[in-house]
Amino acid sequence: NSQRETIYKERNRVLEGANIHNEVIDMIHELAKNAVYSTIDENLPYDEWDLSAINASLNNRILPENYNFITEELVDELDEEEVADLVAQEAIKLYEEKCVELKKLGVNHLDIERNILLRVVDSLWMDHIDFMEMLRNEIGLRAYGNHDPVIAYKQESSEIFERMVEKIREETALFLLNFKVNINLQRAPVQPAVKVSELATN
Repeated sequence: NSQRETIYKERNRVLEGANIHNEVIDMIHELAKNAVYSTIDENLPYDEWDLSAINASLNNRILPENYNFITEELVDELDEEEVADLVAQEAIKLYEEKCVELKKLGVNHLDIERNILLRVVDSLWMDHIDFMEMLRNEIGLRAYGNHDPVIAYKQESSEIFERMVEKIREETALFLLNFKVNINLQRAPVQPAVKVSELATN
């Protein structure tokens, strides 16, 4: 019930039209940095990093296809944190440019951000409810192993909820970085009809 209240409070805030753009920027920043951390071996000096592997983890996901942002010149004498910050800044810059282009096309990026966040929340929350039901059924068996099932349920459900929230942030950022816009131009001299395509994250 506590988790449900938390999710629905946030969901209602978004439904009521809250501006979540700054939150989205935070999500992108976090996603980009984590992508770098997951690829760079912090125990190796910068001149031993596998730059191709780092670019592969970023291209067509955090950054555009074949972007290859990471170069020897870029990482020269930098540490893992500094490289992660540069990648995050680049991802945010490209996303802000996308928002400007959407505005020129008459598309409100704030509406897109809210709609995608709501879609992700609804999907992952339903999965979470199903998993919690399975956990409740399984946790009862632990009473036979000298475990307090109530305490175990609270601890594990809390950890699972935190992971779900992290996944909401990650998937929302990924969708927003990668969605495409289709423009259908009419032959008649009218304004182009613009629609957001299905979430294409490749």
